[in-house]
Amino acid sequence: MGVDITSDGRYAISTSYDCTLKVWDLRSGKVIASFSDE
Repeated sequence: MGVDITSDGRYAISTSYDCTLKVWDLRSGKVIASFSDE
């Protein structure tokens, strides 16, 4: 599990144990993309 923030501070990328990657818009707090291993 992990989180990283883009250099401009606008987005965060999170990973989880179920092999899901999510891209978050930090201004709105919403997920703008989600990818899974399925």
